[in-house]
Amino acid sequence: MKLYTFDTETGLYLGQDFGAKSDVNISEGITELAPPEFNLGETPVFDFNTRQWTVIEITKVRPTLNQNGEQRLK
Repeated sequence: MKLYTFDTETGLYLGQDFGAKSDVNISEGITELAPPEFNLGETPVFDFNTRQWTVIEITKVRPTLNQNGEQRLK
């Protein structure tokens, strides 16, 4: 079956893979729920509370450099 992966800290969509139903583990960033269609400049984000995908603009998650030169999400 097709599985979808996401970052466990941010919920950002990482891609798809194939595996068994037993491989689904939300706490490890794996779901069988397909993300919605998205356009250029957008990305799906998995919400742990609702166990649903939403689509947000990339500009809301694009890393920026703080004063120490470390990358942080907006």
